[in-house]
Amino acid sequence: MYKYILKRLLLMIPVLIGISFVIFLIMSFMPGNPARLLLGEKATPAAVEKLTEELGLNDPFFFRYYSYMKNVLQGNFGISYRTGMPVIYEIRARFPTTLKLAFFSIIIAIIVGIPIGILSAVKQYSFIDTLSTVLSMGFISVPPFWLGLLLIILFSLKLGWVPSYGSDSLKHFILPALTSSACSFATLLRMTRSTILEVIRQDYIKTAYAKGASKPRVIFIHTLRNALIPLITVIGINFGNMLGGSIITESVFGMSGLGNLLVLSIRSKDVPSVMASTLLLATLFGIVNLIVDLAYAFIDPRIKFHYR
Repeated sequence: MYKYILKRLLLMIPVLIGISFVIFLIMSFMPGNPARLLLGEKATPAAVEKLTEELGLNDPFFFRYYSYMKNVLQGNFGISYRTGMPVIYEIRARFPTTLKLAFFSIIIAIIVGIPIGILSAVKQYSFIDTLSTVLSMGFISVPPFWLGLLLIILFSLKLGWVPSYGSDSLKHFILPALTSSACSFATLLRMTRSTILEVIRQDYIKTAYAKGASKPRVIFIHTLRNALIPLITVIGINFGNMLGGSIITESVFGMSGLGNLLVLSIRSKDVPSVMASTLLLATLFGIVNLIVDLAYAFIDPRIKFHYR
């Protein structure tokens, strides 16, 4: 098990290097000069050229990439072009907001998606099954920004129940978490239904019923446990996507999270901030996938043999 974990962690290194190279390449060849964006349109060419030289933007691409990665290995993620402060400070201040949003969103998706998916499978072809299918397809199709705006109009402007802007208290996370969890809830619902239907037709389920086991015991002990592996996969992938894909939700609700930082950094071509944020999110996504794989071994002990 420990060898497997070490192997997976080592395999993340070339992946992160590849991601860093691609992002650095894109940011370097994007139209616009960071010095011009920072100084404004009224800045003189001499001032722009001076700042460009100070930022090291006149150096060759591979030299700049090598220097950046060398500093990263030493724990230095650079200085933000926008604020003039170390990038790590701003990320440290904003990341908890993104993590809370992703955590609340995945909890909502699990609490709502799995029970409805089980009920839909047990009541196959019933009105409940049809309604859940329609709802899941609807939530998968709805764009997050549109759903977020609708929730703001209804619950903030019309009813005044919850705030629509910021991330200062728990109330501020209600609407963003609902928005972010909509697609994940629908995906988890459909996956739960299909997996439960597949497992419930197995011979050992019929044997459990034949031995006199109650229906709740068969569903929650025998069926659900054997259906957990694909569900955990979906949960892990969705949680990773929520960490990296919260840009739209944070922008709609004005949250000071990592997604909002990425938007501001990309607009100003703040390469150090974009690189540090992307590497952090990529690392977290890899760790989440590793945790999901390890969870398989605790659910099904037979999988442990493949991790040796």
